[in-house]
Amino acid sequence: MVRRDNVEEPLFTDREVFHMRDVKQLVIGLDQVRLFTGLFLLGFVVTSLVVERRRGLVLVGDWLAFGGGLTVGLLLLTGFALLVGFDQLFLLFHLISFRNDLWVLDPAEHNLIRLFPEPFWFSAALLLAAFTLAQGILALFIGLAATRAGQNPRQNGNPSAVG
Repeated sequence: MVRRDNVEEPLFTDREVFHMRDVKQLVIGLDQVRLFTGLFLLGFVVTSLVVERRRGLVLVGDWLAFGGGLTVGLLLLTGFALLVGFDQLFLLFHLISFRNDLWVLDPAEHNLIRLFPEPFWFSAALLLAAFTLAQGILALFIGLAATRAGQNPRQNGNPSAVG
């Protein structure tokens, strides 16, 4: 509640409240996807290492490096797209993510858009892209190191090592 002209009124309209509920459901859905994929990847890594041992480390490393490289490439494209056409990407995100038009808000009457204007979302998107890019680079280098560590020592240029 906020006080305007000595009158208590809700800070957000029903439209804004319903949109925030939609956003909450979207976040919950994304959390479920992240949990499922994380468990799947953990299972893949454990199974690969238990069943294939050293070759499993190479397999995991190859896939991690591939995923990291793919992430870096996609994030560079996404970062460029954010810089060039954030407005269009923001609109596309809303059209894909929500089944209604409750996200269409007017700054003249909706506090939600005044509290979180488009420059806020642009900064948030760039920050998310930067963190994801860093994770992609990290995955790439860890994957390359795991692949190298899992290869036969004789293939790594050490003929005296035993595999």
